[in-house]
Amino acid sequence: MKSHSGILALILASQMAFFAPEAFANDYGPGAPTEDTEDFASGLGGAPDNADSVRVPGVKVGLPRHAGSGCPAGTLSATLSPDAKTLSMLFDNYMVEAGDSTGTRRSIMDCQLVIPIDVPNGYQVSVVKLDYRGFNLLPDKAVARYDAVYFFTDKQTGHKYRKKFRRKKEFRGPVEDEYAMSSKIEKREIWSACGRSFDLNINTSIWVQTQTGEDALATLDSIDSNVEEYVDYHLVWQTCSTAAPGRPPRITDPRRPRPGPGGGNGPPNGPGRPRR
Repeated sequence: MKSHSGILALILASQMAFFAPEAFANDYGPGAPTEDTEDFASGLGGAPDNADSVRVPGVKVGLPRHAGSGCPAGTLSATLSPDAKTLSMLFDNYMVEAGDSTGTRRSIMDCQLVIPIDVPNGYQVSVVKLDYRGFNLLPDKAVARYDAVYFFTDKQTGHKYRKKFRRKKEFRGPVEDEYAMSSKIEKREIWSACGRSFDLNINTSIWVQTQTGEDALATLDSIDSNVEEYVDYHLVWQTCSTAAPGRPPRITDPRRPRPGPGGGNGPPNGPGRPRR
């Protein structure tokens, strides 16, 4: 009875491991979900580290799905550059205001964005750099805080890749100027699964507070009409094999003996194969 109970527990544990999100967590190994958190650096910080990116035939970006007070329907677009190395997003109405004229001294807006990316067989992609641009109008003692999180989700299973990346930045008044902030993902540690399409999830928020009642404003866009892309995610592509990390694990029933040489159901010359 004990042996049967132990086998059943092992089967259930294996199945639970397969269906849990962590089971499709690319090549990060077992363990709890993790989050890489840093502050954005000021400025665009130079060119992205993706000169070695291979050319990818047939990669496609689907229609973005988005929701939130910062990106109402029809106010967001996403485009992929011809070389598939830059994913650009344009927000038309991501603006947060606070002050006595608005009726509140503290305000927040957010946006949950999902961008489907169809990956051809034999390729995988990683994010290497983030660029964000916008405009701040902050009187003395006013504060604006920006927060951005991105992660991958497998399109076939719906499972989230286990590691998330969070970047944040705080601006304090007095300031009235455009800003640029960036972050380089140095290690290229998170790759999409080989040849599998995925969703790029990007969750952002902007929080503004004014202490004096003077109007404060923070946006994720630009007053310069010549600047067309306000958020850029820079990508690097590489070739891979379908056996690369990120493929779902195969579950084996421990009650079923593995075939031995010659097609038997046991080890060589053991049960399942008669001795010659």
